[in-house]
Amino acid sequence: ATFAFLRNMGFMFSWRGRLLFFIFVGTLAFGLGTPGLVIGIFTFVNAAWNVTIVCIHPKYFEQQREIGEKEMASALRTEAARFAAKQAGAPQAAGVIEEGLNQAHEMKQWEDEQKAATPASAPAAGGSDLPAGWEQRTDEHSGTPYWVNATTGEQSWEKPS
Repeated sequence: ATFAFLRNMGFMFSWRGRLLFFIFVGTLAFGLGTPGLVIGIFTFVNAAWNVTIVCIHPKYFEQQREIGEKEMASALRTEAARFAAKQAGAPQAAGVIEEGLNQAHEMKQWEDEQKAATPASAPAAGGSDLPAGWEQRTDEHSGTPYWVNATTGEQSWEKPS
C-alpha cells in the first residue's frame, strides 16, 4: 500500500508538483457550481500558502523529499521480498522477510539518529591512545562509551587498538 501511494503520489514531495496539483484541482473545482467555487478558492489559498512556506522555509520540501525517498526505498525492499518469496513458492515467507527488512531499516534509522544526536567527546587530558581518526562517544540512553571513526563513519562498542 505504501509503495503504491508513493509511486502514484510522490510528486507531492516536490513544491512544483504540489503547486501544479493544487492549481489543477482548484481549476476543476470551479466547474462544480457554487460549492466548487468555494472549494476552488480554498484550494488556491492552500496553493498560495504552500508557495509562502517554500519561500520562508526552503529546506522544508527538501526534508519532505528525503522522507519520501526513504519510504520509497523501504517500500521497494518490501515489495522485492514479497515478489521473491512468491516466486520461490513460499508466500508465507514474504511476511518473515518483510518483517526482517523492516527491522533492519528501523535499526539503520536508529543508528543514524544516534550518530547525528551524539556529540563527539573531547579527548582525554594528556593525549589519546586511540588510532588516528577515532574518537570516543557516550550513548545517551545507556551511558556506555563507544568509538567512532570520524573518517570512515565506522562505529564500534569495543575500543579500537
